[in-house]
Amino acid sequence: MAELSPEQWEILRSIVRQPLEAFQLTTPSSPLSSQEYKTTLSKLKLQTERQLSDTLAPYQHTLRRVVQVLNTTVPPPIQPSVKRYIQFYCHYLDPYLVGVDSAVASQDQRVRMLKGEIQTVYLNSVRSEWKSTSVLVQRHNAGLLRDGQVGLLVIAERALEDTVKAIIAVDLEGASEMGRVYQLMKVYVAIKSYQVLLRKLLLSRRFRSEALERKMLRYLAEDDVNQELVGKLEKINWYYQLNSSLFLQKEILPDSANKDFDR
Repeated sequence: MAELSPEQWEILRSIVRQPLEAFQLTTPSSPLSSQEYKTTLSKLKLQTERQLSDTLAPYQHTLRRVVQVLNTTVPPPIQPSVKRYIQFYCHYLDPYLVGVDSAVASQDQRVRMLKGEIQTVYLNSVRSEWKSTSVLVQRHNAGLLRDGQVGLLVIAERALEDTVKAIIAVDLEGASEMGRVYQLMKVYVAIKSYQVLLRKLLLSRRFRSEALERKMLRYLAEDDVNQELVGKLEKINWYYQLNSSLFLQKEILPDSANKDFDR
């Protein structure tokens, strides 16, 4: 397991324990005997124990490495956003992926593969994008990191969170394994799209225009949203990601996928 300093352990514990502590703090004491309360409390306790376990469970090692990166190379102005990114994994994405195991009666190979890809891509994003050689790390170290650059990264992170929350909020109880596969595919596409946005634009050495930053921030602050354009872009991105090496594997990609964006 990754060796964490006492400060890093405290960061990890505070992130992992937040849902349990918030539930215990905000839930009135009156429903203590209710089955729903007991079930939720037990679930949160198990989730906390699993994420803090010292066993070599999948992705726990990577999660600790991510906390190390947060505490060392990520520039302080960006740390709150990266911390929220880690919190989202611990509080929403990881529990969702664990829940997929119990929801799928037979372990579909496509489900297993997509789960693994989602966890790997999501967690490794922090380690790969925030190395000491990252352009924004270097700009921060040189005193050149601008508020506009930080603002765009925060907006992108929150947009990813909103998108994935909306996808996994769809109740698929009783759904077929193919329904689970499609939901996992959409989560994967959302995360990959976020990574492309970082690598190709926000963290690119070519993206240096402060004027363009201001224009993008002004546009993003507008209330009016062209939903038709957004829908077209989402559909284009869906088809683009379907042609990635992962989805071209026959075990993952159903024949009808190119027609099933709205599924």
